[in-house]
Amino acid sequence: MDTVEVWAKLLYEFLVSRKWEHRVCSDCGNVFFAKGRNETKVCQRGKCSHDPLKFLSLSKRRIPLSVSMVAENLKTAFRTSGYAFVDAVSVTAAIGATDLIGAGVQSLEPVLFGKELPTSDSQFLLQPSIRMKHFGSSKHTEGNSTAFVNICSLHVKDSFERHLKHLDFWLQALSELGLFMGNVTLMCRTSDEDWGNGPFRQFEVFVIYGGLELGDASYGFLPTQKNGVISVSDIGFGLERITWAVSKLPSYFDLLRPITFGFLLDKHCHDALRTAALLMHCGVEMSNVGVGFQLRKLCRAIVEERVGTFEACELLRYYCDFWSRFLEHRKSSLWVVETCQKEIARLTQAGITNALKVPRSEQETTEAYAARLVYNLGVPVGSIRKVLS
Repeated sequence: MDTVEVWAKLLYEFLVSRKWEHRVCSDCGNVFFAKGRNETKVCQRGKCSHDPLKFLSLSKRRIPLSVSMVAENLKTAFRTSGYAFVDAVSVTAAIGATDLIGAGVQSLEPVLFGKELPTSDSQFLLQPSIRMKHFGSSKHTEGNSTAFVNICSLHVKDSFERHLKHLDFWLQALSELGLFMGNVTLMCRTSDEDWGNGPFRQFEVFVIYGGLELGDASYGFLPTQKNGVISVSDIGFGLERITWAVSKLPSYFDLLRPITFGFLLDKHCHDALRTAALLMHCGVEMSNVGVGFQLRKLCRAIVEERVGTFEACELLRYYCDFWSRFLEHRKSSLWVVETCQKEIARLTQAGITNALKVPRSEQETTEAYAARLVYNLGVPVGSIRKVLS
């Protein structure tokens, strides 16, 4: 029996002892577990989730919880149970193959790449993360945002049996938040990975609530540059998704955007502003290469959505305040707003220049540029307003 088969057997015994039933998904063929009252024949993950918003019809709290409330609730639960709280790192602190931090497990990269020695502490962290591959998906799919908080527990040099106990604690914590385990499925699979030090296989358990994937628990033996091969237990969830599952507001973005302003803007626009705020909060500046170019792409999306400068500034301040609850800022919200204002002005003025075939702006405000075109060059006011609208 190979290592993965041993892990699968241990998981089976562990979950069955806690009254989970072993099943095989009729759609994808993967093994999954569900409670007895849950009659589902599919694992409910991805394409097997025939109704991904089914959870919205399940019982909910009379008074919803905010993202910050859920974060504090889980933080307290894990601290009380002896987990060491670890400060989040800047999203630009990635060491491996990615430009940006996309998951909390990347806080272990200094260990994997030989810059630090591994620790055996049980760690818990709330890590702001960005996955640019998701940018644009918010136009069509609820529950996705380019920037999010990956809330996770990490354990190095733990046995698989200990890993299962960590997973059990997570399920208990989610239950105490109000997520009934009878509406949860646990889908299992193995995957082959390579994070830069060589290939390894990891065993994954995905946690799905009423069709909504909340997160996963993965375990594997990871090769490192200087510390040999180490076992890593990584159990991570999307904080915003947990909150959506608990509070069941009609839209995922109802949790993220302000209540009193900006609610008429498209959720794709909020996604761009929220992600841009996090990047600039971490000190990223506009550029034509690397992460700075990704920031430029976000600002272009904001301009294309025709967001007013005042509204954009207010939303940037709001999102900077949100990210500051999880991450010490490298730049002030004032710098963030001013930087974004300049880029929006640059893109807006370039749009006027290209559309009307007129001379470029001379590092002036958009209003001053428009006035120069009208009063010095005779460009019709209506032509400029047509471009802007």
